[in-house]
Amino acid sequence: MKPSILFFDVGNPGYLPVIRDVSSRGFDLILTEPRLIRALVGDGIAAASWDSFVRPETHVTVQREMTRISNDLADALSDPDAQTAFSGRFGSFLPHTGQAFFNHAMELIANEILIIESFETLIQATDLKLVVFGCDNNHVQRALVAAARQHGVPTLQMAHGIYYQRSADIAGETSRLYSDYIAVYGETPKQLYIALGNDADRVLVTGAPLWDSFYDPANRIEQDDARARLGLDPSRPVLMSFPSYNEGVHAHHAIESFRNIEVQESILHAVASMHPQPQLLVRPHPLENHNPDLRSNSDQALEDAYLDWARSFGVSDVRILRDQKIEAIRAADIAIVEEESTVIPELMILDTSMVVITPLPMTGPYTEEIGISVANDQNLASTLRDLLENPAHRAELRARYPESLPRLNHLNDGRASERMVEAIVKLASPQSDTRPTRNANTKLRALLAYRSDVDVDGGAAAVMKETAKALQALDIDVDLSFEMRPPTERYDILHAFNIWQPSTALEQLRYFQDQKKPIVWNPFYLHWCESHWANLAVRAIYDPQRSEGERKEYLIAFTNGSLIVNDTTKFHPNEAVPGFHEQLREMLEIVDHSCVTSTREIQELAKITNVPRIPFTVTPHGVDAAPFRSATPDLFHQKFGIENFLLCVAAVDARKNQIMLVEALKGTGIPLVLIGPCFEPDYLEFCTKHGENLHYLGRQPKEVVASALKAARAHALPSYAEGAALANLEAAVAECPMIVSNRSSEFEYFGSAPYYCDPTSPASIQAAAKVAYQHGRENPAELAALSARIESTYTWSHAAELTLKIYRRELEIR
Repeated sequence: MKPSILFFDVGNPGYLPVIRDVSSRGFDLILTEPRLIRALVGDGIAAASWDSFVRPETHVTVQREMTRISNDLADALSDPDAQTAFSGRFGSFLPHTGQAFFNHAMELIANEILIIESFETLIQATDLKLVVFGCDNNHVQRALVAAARQHGVPTLQMAHGIYYQRSADIAGETSRLYSDYIAVYGETPKQLYIALGNDADRVLVTGAPLWDSFYDPANRIEQDDARARLGLDPSRPVLMSFPSYNEGVHAHHAIESFRNIEVQESILHAVASMHPQPQLLVRPHPLENHNPDLRSNSDQALEDAYLDWARSFGVSDVRILRDQKIEAIRAADIAIVEEESTVIPELMILDTSMVVITPLPMTGPYTEEIGISVANDQNLASTLRDLLENPAHRAELRARYPESLPRLNHLNDGRASERMVEAIVKLASPQSDTRPTRNANTKLRALLAYRSDVDVDGGAAAVMKETAKALQALDIDVDLSFEMRPPTERYDILHAFNIWQPSTALEQLRYFQDQKKPIVWNPFYLHWCESHWANLAVRAIYDPQRSEGERKEYLIAFTNGSLIVNDTTKFHPNEAVPGFHEQLREMLEIVDHSCVTSTREIQELAKITNVPRIPFTVTPHGVDAAPFRSATPDLFHQKFGIENFLLCVAAVDARKNQIMLVEALKGTGIPLVLIGPCFEPDYLEFCTKHGENLHYLGRQPKEVVASALKAARAHALPSYAEGAALANLEAAVAECPMIVSNRSSEFEYFGSAPYYCDPTSPASIQAAAKVAYQHGRENPAELAALSARIESTYTWSHAAELTLKIYRRELEIR
């Protein structure tokens, strides 16, 4: 009997080359999609249908099980407690929704039983080695994943999308990987899946098999040729859009369909306002008429409705193309797409300019720096006009595609299908059993929980990930979660991280409280009272409407603490968000034990909440010292060519206080390099507008940061509030002199080694900066001694050992 592979809910014909190649490697094929089976049989390739394993007696088994379940459920719903559970302020919902709820629940359960029973038949009749899914985010697919796992059969979800933060959180719960493995298009989605708590070994980077044909030189036809094939006027500009009103199977897709209508309205308004009016090519989603509400209509009826709609906006020259996608893309001067669309890499592969229309700041992996022009509903027309009138700008944007594409489509070589086949064959090979396994002994089980509404690449998330690794080295069974309400049944300890955002942090802690298990908490409390005032003050000081004379007066008042902004003063217990301190008090009441980064942190937390008795342990941050100890300045110098500078590694925002560092360095001639992400664009604009010899390099890889620390004359971080900034620890092990604020816990970590300053005083910052810049590296022995002390004292293994003691103590108390 040959080994078999089941392709379950793999329906896109674009995967046929992959499936054919798998068959040629000696595997029998089983598929659920009739049209793919017909295509394979037409090529002379045998393929069994999933339906052939659904025996007549299976339906009898399902019916018998459904009768039992429905009787039990009916009895449960008749219980008075169940009736109460359905009550609301408008009365009981059960009489109105009960039948629909009951029918829907029965349908879900029946489908799952049918799948599981049929899978049992398949297992007995074949030598099944692997189940490959098109997706694993509905209840039937997940039931099959569980059934396969019980039989020791690995599962793989095929690459089918460019995931970004928002869709991974919402669309069908894609952030939670149910299959043993997932194949993804590039490094961008891989890092997202890892950040969302999935094991890196489960994420296979293959590239996009569906795009391989785009790399065929025959498909890179000239624009004039493409327009001729489509019968377009070669003298007039061509725009292209990709509408879809298919609501899909998730609420997220329904919301997106309404948003897509708004986008199409914006496009039609923009086209109607342009003179001469461009030709508009429209390509609907290939599965558009799979929507049950649209199936009764022909494609022609749908197209006629769209054309009538377009004419109502005054747009008459519209072509709807369900085929000839490549010709349409190559014919277009500009394609208009939405932010998360997988059409974006397709356009990049085929070298077509594009405008991404988005109602929000870009949150996905597509940004202007990879060769995309971004517009919103209001400025779409002007953006299109500017690009159409400036071919050189379009060419400049497209010139960035080759550098950016490998992150979105692995290796950018058109050979993703080969890598997909190799991944499938490796997982299905009889000698290969590489599925992730979980230790079945009685190890302590801990869930380390964050949330995806904050920066999952920031310092707090980094602490959680490093702590998890170190706990695993101590033989603790650890899982990471970025879900608001993760499953908790299998865990002994629930360990939450970060109070920011406070509303969602509190919501998660309330949920954990209901689980009746010990809760350990890393709050990362920073004393934001002064920082909140400073944030308001900076925006008042650097308001573009402010005259230079006024700005200087405001700066003086800011430095001496007399500046009052919106009734907020420097010395008042200001709340970063309304109700913040009350939320903190409730958090402290919920958790059993707090892990803090310093004594200063717990002192400030107790003071601001007026909670005097807080069970806590100082679990200092660790530092991954090796990359920073062994780095050299060469990489930074080669990449940026900047020498003799001060460095600040931090997110560019008001709390980190780069603007006062910028102010302090005015007139000194000292170059300043900022490395780190920016989530406050207006704040970055203040820095760049008022800075002298300022270089903002954005977020950089760890090896570049390490090299920058070796190249810098000193590292400056004059923050208003810090726990124990990882950047300072990394600077210390890199033997880079440090300029730090006198407000937080730096003294507990570094003693007298840094140059301290008052973050509200440019003069104080300047004095510390000048000394550090001129003399900071004069005593390398002291820098080396500090580096050795930090590396040996502040380790993640030490932090994990302290954390494990807390876990055991809390379990003993319980």
